[in-house]
Amino acid sequence: MRLHFPLRPTAPHDWFPLTDSEWAALCDFLPTGRGRPPRDRRQIWNAIFWVACGTDPWAALPRDFCDYGTAHSALMYQARNGTLERLLLAVSRHPFSRPDMASLEWRICRAFRRAARQLSPYALLMARDLGMESALPGPAELLPKAPVPQPGRPDAPYEVPRMPRIPRRTLRGLPPPRLHIPALPPLVEKAPRRPRHLVLRPVRRV
Repeated sequence: MRLHFPLRPTAPHDWFPLTDSEWAALCDFLPTGRGRPPRDRRQIWNAIFWVACGTDPWAALPRDFCDYGTAHSALMYQARNGTLERLLLAVSRHPFSRPDMASLEWRICRAFRRAARQLSPYALLMARDLGMESALPGPAELLPKAPVPQPGRPDAPYEVPRMPRIPRRTLRGLPPPRLHIPALPPLVEKAPRRPRHLVLRPVRRV
């Protein structure tokens, strides 16, 4: 049996900057990564949420935040590395949700929708299965339906009992949920490593 989350819209509100408690909760989901970190990540996320909560283009971002190209690149990067999927999971009704992230639900849904073109199809299906209607870039009816399990045929690799379809990378490293959920099955079985053979080649002498 799978958990069922009916679609529901998130209550909208005007943009307001991140509080200290919201930023502390958000930092738990941001990747550290290699290279030089940005000068002010909190200000960049304030800029992302400012654009996401409105309808203005990126070029309309006030200079008080940061350059709009920096904020846009940061959002696209978070969409490609799975951070937005983890944030959406944290503000949903799933057992992996975080109560201290509830006040960020509208802003995260809007950021998820703003970066929909950079997200994988599995991420959009996950948003639909979680019931996050405000995070979808269009009507949920346009997304493909979940395959109906047939007797005698194994489920798809991403099908896990008692939970909606969530990309494997989204669940990597998350703390234990609030109820028991079976572990994810491996997507690919690794073949045994073949031993290397030493090949001796003749050396040409000049």
